[in-house]
Amino acid sequence: MHAPTGVVPGLCTVASAYTVSGIGIIFYLTSEPAEKITPLMLASLLTMLAALFLTGCVPWLISRPVKNENQINLQPARKSLIAGMLLFLTALFLLIIDDATKENTKATPSVTQQNSQQEIK
Repeated sequence: MHAPTGVVPGLCTVASAYTVSGIGIIFYLTSEPAEKITPLMLASLLTMLAALFLTGCVPWLISRPVKNENQINLQPARKSLIAGMLLFLTALFLLIIDDATKENTKATPSVTQQNSQQEIK
């Protein structure tokens, strides 16, 4: 059975878009100094690397040689793309949580900061 027209280019295009976006996020994550990397950022980085692997494999999975000319490797490519997209979204969610926790710690002064401000007055 042949795949519907446009399935192979469509899957490859979506996979390459996610791969390029993931590379941009990895550059963002690795641009931070090592002291500022939090456990959530590290988890996001590892999740993004797994997503890049899965979405990067889609063009190879869909176009690899098959024994029967009428077969196409559509199912493994779709599963790899969906898993990569879910990991990509998980990595973004982890980054959002990490950013929100950083904002909360900036907004709330610590007890030592409050005590030092009271001593100054």
